[in-house]
Amino acid sequence: MARFILSVILIWFLNACSQAQTGNNMKALMTKLFITDGYNKEVRPSLNQSEPLRVDLDLFLVAVNGIDEVGQKLITTGFVDIYWKDEYLQWAPATYGDLSTIYVSQDKIWKPDISLQNGFKKLDELGNGFIKVIIEKDGMLRWSPFEIFETKCDINIEKFPFDEQTCDIIFVVWSYSISEVKISKGLKGINFYNFKGNGEWKVVSTSATVDSSAETRVKFSLTVRRIPTFYLINVIAPIVLLAVLNIFTFALPVDCGEKMSYSITVFLSFAVFLSIVSSTLPKTAGSILEFYLMFQLGMGTIVVIVTAVELRLHFRSKPVPKWLQVVFTLSFIKYMRSKKNVGCSDNNTQNDSATMNGEVIKKERTHADSIELTWPDIIARVDMILFWVLLVAVIIMTLIIYLLLTN
Repeated sequence: MARFILSVILIWFLNACSQAQTGNNMKALMTKLFITDGYNKEVRPSLNQSEPLRVDLDLFLVAVNGIDEVGQKLITTGFVDIYWKDEYLQWAPATYGDLSTIYVSQDKIWKPDISLQNGFKKLDELGNGFIKVIIEKDGMLRWSPFEIFETKCDINIEKFPFDEQTCDIIFVVWSYSISEVKISKGLKGINFYNFKGNGEWKVVSTSATVDSSAETRVKFSLTVRRIPTFYLINVIAPIVLLAVLNIFTFALPVDCGEKMSYSITVFLSFAVFLSIVSSTLPKTAGSILEFYLMFQLGMGTIVVIVTAVELRLHFRSKPVPKWLQVVFTLSFIKYMRSKKNVGCSDNNTQNDSATMNGEVIKKERTHADSIELTWPDIIARVDMILFWVLLVAVIIMTLIIYLLLTN
């Protein structure tokens, strides 16, 4: 009995060894496919040459390297999974030790001349000679060329740094017509397996479409959004703070002697800051943020000019013109009237207050008419008006720019 079991095991082992894949099986299969059968890589691998050969494409995106605003270019890294059936590369696995898959250099077989249609580099074939093509027993092939894709893209920086860009990566069969080779997108479209994120750009959506109107091509669309945190902290926030400091020039009295030096210091700080951050800003025109920077630079220029004029007038020996005294006197009376009308409760109190306010206003007008305003008085009131006007203008402009950038 033991001798019988041993014999069965030995027969099974010898049979398994005879069916194992060996180097001779591989040599025999390669000889059959490429020598005996006379495989020619110049012949489109379809038994019926009147029917188009279908080729499926899947894009595996590995990384978004960056966007060049000046060059209008998207730079990505990835590889394309390309599938098609070669009817001249089929065999029976049982004849070759159950060998069902082989790897062949891409230069040894026919492959579709797929190229990047909207690329920046010169037209060249995908992949390299060391890349292998996987061939299955039924003739299905898988080719995965790895590339750094530099594609043309219309970059719109109007809403920088809150902008979104939609770019296309278009693959086309260059030589064959649509009646000979027809490419289509695979089931996966754009795949993010092994994808590495970018510190400046975030992928928000993708799509894949097939255009077979004039020529067969597959368009992979990629929508990326800029991450604005760096620019908010290092560009926009310092600009707003410098704008506030610029306005506080009018909070300083002229007699302190530091008003002019303060305004020039803030202006120079703004100019130096712009020269430092200019390398981080897009080198193309059209951004709303550029107009905001010009607005703030213009505000700084106006503040320096007004400060210089105020200093000139403050130490002027000539008396203030009558019309200017009237303007500032009337504004002062209206201001006092608004202060006196606050806090009325009932009708009697309102009547009494109105009578008292009338008398007070008359006394104030008579007192104001009897007092002659000097240039320091005029400059002090101008400072107060400009401080609040410019503060409101900066706040409103900043809110408008923020809404335009984020919507």
